[in-house]
Amino acid sequence: MSFKQSKLETFFGKTTRSREDSEEPTQPSLSEAPLTSILTNTPSTSSSSVISLPFHHQEDPIKFIDRTLSENERKQILEHKWEPDNKFEYPVNDKGRRYNLKWEEKRPWLRYSPSNDSVFCACCIAFPVAVSETHPEFVTIGFRDWKNTTGDKRGALEKHSKSERHQLSQEKSEMFLMTVKGKSIPVTESISKAYQEKVQRNRACLMSIIDVVIRLGHRNIAFRGNWLKDEGKEDGNFQYFIDWKANFDDVLKLHLSTAQHKYLSPKVQNEFIHLCELEIRDAIRDRCGESEFFSVMVDETTDVAEKAQLSICVRYVRFVEVERTDAETLCDAVLHNLGQEWGFDLTKLRGQGYDGCATMTGAISGVQKRIQDVWPEAKYFVHCNSHRLNLVIVNTCNKVVEARNALTILGKITWFICGVSKRKAILMKEVKQGNKDLDFDLLYDNEDALFEAAMRQTMMPKLSETRWTSRVDTLSWLLAHYKSLLNVLENVQSNSKGQAAADASSYHAVLLKFDFILVTVMLQYTLGYIRPLSILLQSEACDLVKAHQEARDLLVIFQGIRSDSDARFHDIYERSASIATENDVVPTKPRSTQRQRHRANAPVESIEEHFRVNYFLPFIDHIISHLDSRFPEELKAIFYGNYLVPSLVGKIEDEVVTAMKQEYSIDLPYPNDFGQEVHRWVAKCHRDSLSLVTTLTGAISYADPELYPNIHLVLKLLLTLPVGSCSCERSFSALRRLKTWCRATMTEDRLCGLALLHVHRNDAVGQVKAESVLRRWDLSGNRKIHLAFTAD
Repeated sequence: MSFKQSKLETFFGKTTRSREDSEEPTQPSLSEAPLTSILTNTPSTSSSSVISLPFHHQEDPIKFIDRTLSENERKQILEHKWEPDNKFEYPVNDKGRRYNLKWEEKRPWLRYSPSNDSVFCACCIAFPVAVSETHPEFVTIGFRDWKNTTGDKRGALEKHSKSERHQLSQEKSEMFLMTVKGKSIPVTESISKAYQEKVQRNRACLMSIIDVVIRLGHRNIAFRGNWLKDEGKEDGNFQYFIDWKANFDDVLKLHLSTAQHKYLSPKVQNEFIHLCELEIRDAIRDRCGESEFFSVMVDETTDVAEKAQLSICVRYVRFVEVERTDAETLCDAVLHNLGQEWGFDLTKLRGQGYDGCATMTGAISGVQKRIQDVWPEAKYFVHCNSHRLNLVIVNTCNKVVEARNALTILGKITWFICGVSKRKAILMKEVKQGNKDLDFDLLYDNEDALFEAAMRQTMMPKLSETRWTSRVDTLSWLLAHYKSLLNVLENVQSNSKGQAAADASSYHAVLLKFDFILVTVMLQYTLGYIRPLSILLQSEACDLVKAHQEARDLLVIFQGIRSDSDARFHDIYERSASIATENDVVPTKPRSTQRQRHRANAPVESIEEHFRVNYFLPFIDHIISHLDSRFPEELKAIFYGNYLVPSLVGKIEDEVVTAMKQEYSIDLPYPNDFGQEVHRWVAKCHRDSLSLVTTLTGAISYADPELYPNIHLVLKLLLTLPVGSCSCERSFSALRRLKTWCRATMTEDRLCGLALLHVHRNDAVGQVKAESVLRRWDLSGNRKIHLAFTAD
């Protein structure tokens, strides 16, 4: 900053004429001139008597108003004031009030005028500022309403000290006195230093406010609260933490106590939250830009405000409110937000991951087909593996009527018990007093982990269709606490009336049927094998090869169970009989008839054989059939690259190499060398004994991009493709935590910003810096507060 002013007054204001060398005009005393000639332009509302007062005319603020002052005059009004002697008494007005000298202790800028019996502001007289405020008190007209001088509501002194006019004048006065007292410091340097200090204070207080915004967003804490009319402020978490932080942050405390614009309004909060979203989004976009490819995962849900929210995940989450949920609208929303609004390079888009609904996966007019029509490179569509595995269970249970009925009744029992606090208390008490050991033997390895977790739980897990592992967890808990649940139902039946007693009686009767016990044991046994795969498919570290291989391994396991069904089912039957005996239930089989339409009725002799043939075998056969159809051994052409994993290179044939070259020709850096590069890669896998490498992540670590550029790129492309849409499902959980009934009116921008802060709170991209947000905020509009980022 450079200044050309040669005199101090050219910076603070234009001086019409200098009074330093002129003769001081003679001021008439009170006894020589009428009082009205002294009180020019001042209201005469006081009825106090006029007397001759011992004071020096140079110290009366009346003589400095309504004219341009010289340097010496400014220095005089700022450094000197009239001080009465010990015998002086301030005049009393018609309301019995008078001036109090103690007011000057906390307000050194007050200047009492003995000729006017009023007070002025020395700073506003020395450096008057033209602002929107129109009240002339303390500046051109003396203030004398002693009744309203102090107080929380109508205190004039407090209002004036916080006014914009006074703060600007006081700042200039402080800089002026600093320059006058230190003559060796240039004026420009003093002003620049004071300005920099002001900028640093402004930055510090606003960064403290932004820091609170970031922390509340990370922890998903609501900002707003109830409005307290008596205190005139909001009783919300944001205001609470701001006040708490001000206790040990002196800069923020000063800002809150003196600033007219405190920057705490909901509008400013939304601006800060949106800028945090931009910081996180840009960081992830830059991270994706460093990669050669990226994939998109999309799913749709309805929030508590009954609004359709589209979750778009590109290694991160964004909620987009849509008016309709047809394929055309969803496709336009995805492409518009990814390309135009967020700045992603869609030429790098390769994979698409959705659930199995027709709107998303339709081969003719679904979202995946529409996106592929616009961007042909985005041809690798992945049906969520977690959804596929869940469909295996759902379709199998629907085909076996007994399994479907058992899960339906069990779901009703869980909600019947867990939906009422009194019944929950009875169940918890009964479980704590019940047997701590299992009454039956384990049937396979790792089953002990399921029952150990079930034994530790005092509350019955709710059966949920959207939480895919809840089925086996609920079934394991039921088998571990079968007796306790029966006792609870008996308690409710005997101590309740009406519908509650009737429901408890019917559920108790169902639990005492042997076929229900056997189906429960059978479901827990089979679903226990599927549970680890379900958890693996929801893992971020799982890739397509590992997911497919684990599903095929599970198919082999069930085929082995089917071939050895006599021994395997015998163990299931023995466990069922043990639980039945413990609860006084006699094993029986349903009545057989010549023609049975609604349940399996194969003619057999023994009870065990009846349940094996009519219940167990159909259930296992359906699981094998659905696993084989949804996870086929022969991969599609777009996934032929999976054969490049060292453990699968033995399946590579000339036809597979040709198909891979044709499928990935657009992205291959050296397509003509692909065939010989694959042969070299197969030889390397055999030579280095890499058969134990079964994942894409492990394979790419051995594929040197200099020696195997084509293979390295194919493996990187496959790693980019999504295994499932679990990221979207997790985003729905975050949405459910964010947009509750108490926050149902939250706008889209605020929701997306808070979602990014909350979801990425433990990620490097989510560690937003307050200074970066403040810089964006300063550059995004004309701000009243000086932050000086525009000059950086």
